[in-house]
Amino acid sequence: MTGSQVKGRSFRGALRYNQEKVATGKAEVLDNSFVNVTERNIMKEVAMVRMQRPDLKKYFYHTSINFPTGENVCNELMTKIGRDYLEANGFNQHQYIMFRHKDAAHPHFHILVNRIGYDGSVVTDSNDYQRSEKVLRDLEKKYNLTQVVGSRESKERGMSNNEI
Repeated sequence: MTGSQVKGRSFRGALRYNQEKVATGKAEVLDNSFVNVTERNIMKEVAMVRMQRPDLKKYFYHTSINFPTGENVCNELMTKIGRDYLEANGFNQHQYIMFRHKDAAHPHFHILVNRIGYDGSVVTDSNDYQRSEKVLRDLEKKYNLTQVVGSRESKERGMSNNEI
């Protein structure tokens, strides 16, 4: 599995992007921690937790977890992997929502999570790329999935979408 990460302020923007995919049948909600998954409700809940850390600019964490083309991953397994990923990265008591996308040749899903926990603690973003990659390697082994070469072991960088 590979993962891409974004940290920022636009929870609403990423939420809208994913909900538009759901509305057009190109994605579905796998799992979430919200009372109701409407944009308005989610943003209200996020705002309530954000009040604990009003000065934190980059409170939003978004990751896309991508499986190799041909990997057979059902929704239940994706959800387990997503939950394990969140826990292993320190998002134990945090708001999140997971979306499975159906718009690419390879299976993948997105996780949107608030870095601010219900208790006001913040998950550090220090070394998060390395931490995420280690978690993905561990999850590949745990779930007997295709093991990909980590970025440190790779001899050459992957092709960008434009190069492909």
